[in-house]
Amino acid sequence: MSADCSVNSNISPEITEVQNAGLCDVQTRPCLKFRVLVDPATPVTRSDRLSCRVTKAQIDISTGTYTILPATTGHAVAEFVSFSEVTCHLPRDPIIPPVTITGTAGTPAQGFLLSISNDGVKFGKNESFVTLFDSACVDCKPFGQCTKKRGTCLINGYCYEDGDRNPANWCFEMCDTSFSESSWKPLNPTPDCSKCSGQPCSCNKNGWRCDCGSGFERDNMTGGCHDINECLSNPCSGYDTCLNSNGSYQCQWRECPPGYNKIGSGCYVISSSTANHQQAIDRCKNLGGVLPTIERKSEYKALVTALDKKKEYHISVNDMETEGTFRYGNVTSSGSVFTEWLPGHPLTGSQGDSADCVVINGPNAFMYTNVRCDYVAFYICHVPAQRRQ
Repeated sequence: MSADCSVNSNISPEITEVQNAGLCDVQTRPCLKFRVLVDPATPVTRSDRLSCRVTKAQIDISTGTYTILPATTGHAVAEFVSFSEVTCHLPRDPIIPPVTITGTAGTPAQGFLLSISNDGVKFGKNESFVTLFDSACVDCKPFGQCTKKRGTCLINGYCYEDGDRNPANWCFEMCDTSFSESSWKPLNPTPDCSKCSGQPCSCNKNGWRCDCGSGFERDNMTGGCHDINECLSNPCSGYDTCLNSNGSYQCQWRECPPGYNKIGSGCYVISSSTANHQQAIDRCKNLGGVLPTIERKSEYKALVTALDKKKEYHISVNDMETEGTFRYGNVTSSGSVFTEWLPGHPLTGSQGDSADCVVINGPNAFMYTNVRCDYVAFYICHVPAQRRQ
């Protein structure tokens, strides 16, 4: 280093020491970087070209030796710490503890040779050896001197302690060193579905998981299944009582009010006398009902089967709010209505100016026909549905 603290980038830094004697246990930290110390006589420059060179070494834990793999040499990120210290990044996840298992074989121990360059071209001759290992089944000393621990399992390159379960088959395989240290011991467990409320269960990491079927949901606290009360979402018609049951529900029909008959899914009175539109409204009110809106086609189809095809019937549809726009008489905010109109209807222009009310026209296949509101016809009364649990 010169008197003005500048550093010649042609100098190749020589490593003198590596963090923790070059050992890193993946059970204690990720092992994705190492701090290295450099000889003050060959200082580090603060430069974008500062880099680490990394060469992989294959460790044989059966002999405690390693083999350098020259074809794996590559550059890695270097972080300037000081003129005498650098942090070298290592290839990501060279050793993965068996938290999630794939078909790829693992590595219980991996070595790397590290060297540093100020210009990304000329690297120091003093390469340092670092060892990454999984202490669950491997003991390591500096320079790749690694051996397998007794009483542990090494299966497909991954470490397991005695009694560990197979993460990919938790309920059915385990590490049992009295059985084998290199393969799983098969298990034949009895499924524990006791908290599943009669629902099936399947093997999951750390135990048995309830497979909650239709009508049940999983309790986030206990993991068990409990019944969903479908009645809270009002699945039944307003004429039914919803009865919740374990995993299901039932819609139970309630009786229609006196004088009303069940037609389809509703309660109706079909008059035997005639009235104009307003008189029909008043008479239905006296019976505790209203003129029907007939909002669903299924309701319309059920109702016309009970009507006399020789008669016409007032219903609660009119265009009194906006000429030419027929709406439900008691739901003025609705702009839609089931419209099986008789051809030529609704009447428009001067003919339709006073034809503000609607009847179901029995003689004409029960089609909708708009008529004057003082038109005399039969009528239908309907009891509005009331939900009750």
